[in-house]
Amino acid sequence: MEGVGSLSLPNAPGGDPSTTSAGRVSCAFRNGAIFYTDFELVEDCAPTVLAIADQKSEHELIIITTQETITIKSHQAILNYKLFDTSGKVVASNNVNRVYETSMETASLRKGIYFMKIKGDTFIKMEKVIIR
Repeated sequence: MEGVGSLSLPNAPGGDPSTTSAGRVSCAFRNGAIFYTDFELVEDCAPTVLAIADQKSEHELIIITTQETITIKSHQAILNYKLFDTSGKVVASNNVNRVYETSMETASLRKGIYFMKIKGDTFIKMEKVIIR
């Protein structure tokens, strides 16, 4: 249950606003729909949704995993990468010195989940990689 106004609404599911305690409720919403309004307090009730807008990353990074290789593509220069297993152990790394695309062989790696830390001039990204 959401509430907007001078008094918090009861926490119990399906609770009704109460104006007999320490304040008055001006508007109350349930599942985004208004279910109570006191027009003596407000002229209009509109829900205010607080959210973080989706922000497109200024850095695009593409990781392509096949049975034989992991390929990293970037719009910005890549300096190095490290591949970690789930225990945090570095299982592969390479200093690639300002390239925009690089690949590594995966034949010596066990199937499973890994984490790849990729560092560039202006970014550091950690990505999950699944080797099948």
